[in-house]
Amino acid sequence: ELDRTMQQVENGRYAMQVLSSEVRLAGYYGEGSSVGSAPVVLPDPCLSDLASLKVALPVAIQGYSQVAASPLSCLSSANLQTGSDILVIRRAQTEPVALASLDPALPYIQTLGEEMVFDVGANGANFTLAKIAGGLAPIHPYTTQIYFVSPCSTPSGAACSARADNGKPIPTLQRLEFISGGWQITALVEGIERMRVEYGLDNDKDGSPDSYVLAPATAKDWANVVSANIGLLARNTRETAGHVDKKTYQLVTLNLPAPLDGYKRHAYSGVVRFMNVSGRREL
Repeated sequence: ELDRTMQQVENGRYAMQVLSSEVRLAGYYGEGSSVGSAPVVLPDPCLSDLASLKVALPVAIQGYSQVAASPLSCLSSANLQTGSDILVIRRAQTEPVALASLDPALPYIQTLGEEMVFDVGANGANFTLAKIAGGLAPIHPYTTQIYFVSPCSTPSGAACSARADNGKPIPTLQRLEFISGGWQITALVEGIERMRVEYGLDNDKDGSPDSYVLAPATAKDWANVVSANIGLLARNTRETAGHVDKKTYQLVTLNLPAPLDGYKRHAYSGVVRFMNVSGRREL
């Protein structure tokens, strides 16, 4: 029983650490200070063509609240925990790559002050931004990451079902990412049952949130998000004999009654600032 409890605590803390680390990097685009204005229409996170990715750059963070079914074409409803949130993060990878090693099919971003080059590796000749002291500005791979809670860790086939995880599906925090020409799912932390996110809006553009909302209304509002209040509900991966969970857990603004089963649970929360988005507004 002690082992189960320690595993649940570790999983919950690690899941918060993973999300917090990634959220802090939202909107990281290298050494630039501008990526354009917010689009009129909220971007589709599943679109992977260069034009769509470029339009979405100003919306570094995007979310879907308490979804009953997947609103995304690249994510099956069967692999999404009903009632949980979806969190989309857009950013560059922190490690730059050499011009000679660019993958022809993948998108890259090069920024320097107000200037930006956003293109696929096949057009490497376009990455020409140079520093005053000499040498090219760093070129970074670009990524769109979609974080969500799945009802299982290892599907039986292509989708979660009652047969997954040897007949006892384990809810799991997962990441969906476009890699090498296709969307790939990575299981991150088992035992994460629900995710809830509230977003901090900076309406006066000073880098600090003025209010928190569950679902910003427009693409412009999403571009003004500078922080997030993240709530996670973690449960044991194995049941405790004789235990009945009768508690109600608070995830941000959501009161969530336990399903009266044999799993022990714990709620985690934390406010994370988007350092790159808010930092550019303080300049």
